[in-house]
Amino acid sequence: MARPFPLVLFALFESCWLASTVVRSPPLRYTTFILALSIAAYLPFTTTGDPVSDYFIGSVLFTHLFTIADYALITDVHRELRITGQTQHPIPESAPFVQRLKWGVRLCLATRGVRWEHEPREVLRARMASPGTTRWRFVLRQMMMLGYYLLLQDIASIYNRASPVHHAGGPPLDSRPFPWRVVDLFFFAVINFGGQNLLHTVYSIISVGLGFSDPQDWVNVFGYRGDAYTLRRFWGRTWHQFLRRWVLTHGKFLARTLGLRKGTNASAYTQLYTAFLLSALLHVLSDYMVHRSLAPWASGSLRFFLLQPLAITVEDFVLFVGRKMGLGREGKRDIRLLGGWISMVRVLGYVWVTGWFVCTYSRWWSPMIRGGMVEKTLNLKWSVVLGVWKGEWRQGR
Repeated sequence: MARPFPLVLFALFESCWLASTVVRSPPLRYTTFILALSIAAYLPFTTTGDPVSDYFIGSVLFTHLFTIADYALITDVHRELRITGQTQHPIPESAPFVQRLKWGVRLCLATRGVRWEHEPREVLRARMASPGTTRWRFVLRQMMMLGYYLLLQDIASIYNRASPVHHAGGPPLDSRPFPWRVVDLFFFAVINFGGQNLLHTVYSIISVGLGFSDPQDWVNVFGYRGDAYTLRRFWGRTWHQFLRRWVLTHGKFLARTLGLRKGTNASAYTQLYTAFLLSALLHVLSDYMVHRSLAPWASGSLRFFLLQPLAITVEDFVLFVGRKMGLGREGKRDIRLLGGWISMVRVLGYVWVTGWFVCTYSRWWSPMIRGGMVEKTLNLKWSVVLGVWKGEWRQGR
């Protein structure tokens, strides 16, 4: 039986995360990591009593542990990481503790490296505010967006309650006809898109409103949907990039350790498979925090995430052959779609990506449904849509 969740111990773990950006002595950095590892090994066997909180804690534990490993063991953060515009070492040897602490807090809050030199600018293109946006104009806009994301959650919750496959005792997702599985995938995307944007928006309102950050520090959670015409571009551009920094750091570290030359296929695919393995393990830990089991019925994350690099490898080969045959050249326009021209190759790409996820996402999502995550935690307890339409404001799970 899981022990009660020790909040003080979790706070100590989070302090290690911050300490990894502040301490300069290598022995202290190693000690910080060992302490964090010890706490992270204990906390999965505790519970808050709430499945959503447990799932979130599992994600934070794994993410921050590997971030600590990055900052304390792999990267010399004080010499290698710079805020955009800095030309010298951000933390001189003589810098006082308070200065290093402020710098460390800023680094920890920049999960995706926004406004840092290591920001993936080619990916995080959609800023949430233009350079001239004032603090309170940004907060007002975000409050309006909050209503939009709540509406998306409301609509997705209505669909989940009406769909038999989204109940713990219902039939499997794969038992539905293919067209219905496409609809199920759409609402799976909606509830994930709405939920993650909802949290991000609340965080941005608090942070900017209290003066902890500027409007220009914020970038949309998800990238441009039009980029998702290959699996590689979906995961590398359209999907959120909150894990990008530390999975790439560990992938590059492994490639260097194996002696693989930078820029080679061997190095690139080592990084690709490492990234998805780490992502799979992260989600397995989160699943375990909810179900207290590693059985296949309790977690499909390992299967789902390890299928992704395999599919991307096949996809890369097909695209390589296609280019050799002269297919998919830039500028070639084939059909008119949604008021604009788009190449037939991209249309086929969108069909491929959609079909792939229709056939595979159930491996990830089905154990969560069977565990009651959708009914008990993801579906809203109320509905504005049904309240206005039918007067049914309160909803069952």
